[in-house]
Amino acid sequence: CLHLSDCGLSVDDPAIHVKEFVEHFNRTAPLLDNPGQHLTFDEAMCAYTGHSSIKQYLPAKPHPYGFKWWVVDAREFVRRLKLFEGAVEVVSEDGKMCDLVCEMMEGYGNKHHILYCDNYFTSDNLLNRLLARKTFICDINRLKIPKHSPLNDHLLKKRERHKSHHFQCEDMQLLDQVTVWKDNKIIKLL
Repeated sequence: CLHLSDCGLSVDDPAIHVKEFVEHFNRTAPLLDNPGQHLTFDEAMCAYTGHSSIKQYLPAKPHPYGFKWWVVDAREFVRRLKLFEGAVEVVSEDGKMCDLVCEMMEGYGNKHHILYCDNYFTSDNLLNRLLARKTFICDINRLKIPKHSPLNDHLLKKRERHKSHHFQCEDMQLLDQVTVWKDNKIIKLL
């Protein structure tokens, strides 16, 4: 059990109680063992029903009210945490999600890791920035596909269910290989 008290702090930062713990965790967690090649990035909720300016509501989560955390993990072990404290004011031209993922992946570059995340976080800018750090990404993405491409949704709908198809794409800026899985919906894995 972890108990955090204010110890007379009068700072307006709602996350002041956990910052030192999170910084210590982020420094020491990577030292515990080798994460392997595969990393995952996602959000997590820590249930909380009290009053806080940083409490979030995410109806799709098992605990819809609480604190939102950004998490990098590998082999069921959390590697890095970041508490969502509200919208960031300074955003690069690559976008706030790209900046967030790159910040969370600090220290994991140039090691040929594969990062798994959902399409909420991914963009062409993120793919480019991670590839520059020799980090690969596997995501489920809603790609903008040219009509003449074999990856066009209209053509993919005609394919058989529960089958995967691998494509080499020369007409897309960044991607050269895409795997498509067709179930009830078409899923494209980069």
